[in-house]
Amino acid sequence: MTGLDDQALVLCAKAEAEGQPLPTEARIEIYASQVLLFGQEFGSDTLSEVLTQLLSAAAEEQGETTHTALAALVFLLSEGFSVDHSRIVRTALRNAKCQEHSANLDVQMALSNLIWNQKLDGREFPSAQRLLTSSGTTIAERYDRLYLELASLDGDPHSTPLKRFQQASRNVAECPRRLEHALHSLDQHEDLLRHIDVAWARSPKPQDASSAADGSRTKKEIATQALAQAKATLDMDSPIAMHREPGFLQAREQMLDDIVKTHKTLESYQCQDLTGNPAAENAHSKVIASVKNVRDGMTKLAWRFLFLHMSRTKLFSNEDHPLENCLTEMFKRPDFRALFEAKGIDERMLTFEISMNSDIQIAERIHSVDLVWDQHVEDAIEHFMSNTIYALRERIPDQWQRRPDETHDLWASITYGENAAEIHLCNACNKAAKTVEIELLKKRGRWHRIEEVGGTVYFGKHQVVPDTFQVSLSIPYAGYCRSLRTARRR
Repeated sequence: MTGLDDQALVLCAKAEAEGQPLPTEARIEIYASQVLLFGQEFGSDTLSEVLTQLLSAAAEEQGETTHTALAALVFLLSEGFSVDHSRIVRTALRNAKCQEHSANLDVQMALSNLIWNQKLDGREFPSAQRLLTSSGTTIAERYDRLYLELASLDGDPHSTPLKRFQQASRNVAECPRRLEHALHSLDQHEDLLRHIDVAWARSPKPQDASSAADGSRTKKEIATQALAQAKATLDMDSPIAMHREPGFLQAREQMLDDIVKTHKTLESYQCQDLTGNPAAENAHSKVIASVKNVRDGMTKLAWRFLFLHMSRTKLFSNEDHPLENCLTEMFKRPDFRALFEAKGIDERMLTFEISMNSDIQIAERIHSVDLVWDQHVEDAIEHFMSNTIYALRERIPDQWQRRPDETHDLWASITYGENAAEIHLCNACNKAAKTVEIELLKKRGRWHRIEEVGGTVYFGKHQVVPDTFQVSLSIPYAGYCRSLRTARRR
C-alpha cells in the first residue's frame, strides 16, 4: 500500500474533530469498503484500526439494521487476518461505550463466529457464545458454558441473563433487551443439558459389599462382585456406566420440560409499565417465578451431579469444608475387605486424615468456585485412594508436617489455586514409589477423563522417602476447563 492507506481513518477522524462526525451508516460503508477492497494489502496496524472502527460503528446502533448486518458480514472476514481479534473487539466496544451483553444481535453474531473459530475466548463474551450450539464441543467447553449460565467467573450469580432479566423486568426501557438475552440463555440451557452425557453424572454409591445384609456370601464372592463393580465404573462405555444414574435422567427431563415452558412464557410476555395494572403485575409475577424456577433448578442439578460448589465462606471454614468432607466420605466407599482378599493381602483397618491448613490462593474478588466433580473425577480419586491397600503396616506421619503427632495410612493435602484445586494423596507402599508410578501409568485410561476437562495427574511432588507413594490430581474450576485443557495440550 501507499502512504494514503489510512485515508479512510483520517477522513472520519477529521470530520469528528471538526464537530461534524459522519453518520454511523456512512462510516460503516467507508470502513467496510476498505476491508473488502484492500483488506489483504493493509499492514497489520492499519487493518486492525479499520476493523476496530468498523465494529465500533456497528456497536453504536442499539438495534439491527442493514448497515449493522453489512458490518457484521464484513467483520466475519477478519477471521482470516493475522490480527489481535480480542484487542480489536475490546477496543471497539469500549469506543462505542457498549458492553458485550448489550450489543445488537449483528455484532454478537460476528463475535460468536470468532469464538467458534477460536479467535476469541468465549468466557470474555458470554452473550455471543450463547448463540453457538454445544453440539460437537468438548466436555470441557460444555462445563464452562454451563457454569457461565449459572454465575460469572468470579462466582457471582447476579450477572447472568436470567438474573438480570429478573432485576430489570420492571424497567420498561431495559426490559426488551434483557428479555431477549434471557431467551438466548434459556436456549443455551436447553442445548447444554441435552448434550451432557448421562455417564458423567455423579451417582450414589452402592453399600459396601462387606456391610451388605446378606452375610452368607464368601469373601471370594464379595471380592468378585466388588471387582466387577469397579470394572463397570471404570469402563465408561459399559451399559452399567451409561445407565447407572436414573436420578440424573429424571432430573434432566424435568428440567428440560421447565425450560421449554419458561421459554414459551417469555416469548409471549409483553414488557410494559406495571403501575396500576393488576393484570400486567400478575403476568409479571408468573414470569419471574418461572424464570427463578429454572435458575434454581439448573443450579441444583449442576451442584448435585456435576460440580462441587464452595462458597468463599466454606472455603475458609475449618469445620465444614466441602471438599475435605467429600474426600473423607469417599475414603469410606471402597470395599477394602474385598480388595485385600482379591489381591491376596492380609486384611487390616486403614485410616485416612487430611493435613490441616489447606493452601488457599483465591483472589478476594471471588464469591465462590465450582469444582468439576462428576462421576469420572470421583472414580479416579477413589482409584488412587484404594491404592492404600498396598501400604506398609507402619502408618506414616503427615508428609506436610502439620499434624506431627499423628500417623495414618493415607494423607491428603489440598491446594486451591486461581483456576484449579490440587488434591495431593500420600501413602506408604510395599514397592518403590517409582515402580508403583510406572505400573499406574499403564492404566492411565482410568483417569484420562480428568485430562479431558482440563485437569492433570502427576506423581512425586511431595514424596519424602522412596517407599512413600504420592499422587497429585489437579481438578479445574468450572469456567476454566477449556483454557486449562488447551494450555496443557500445547
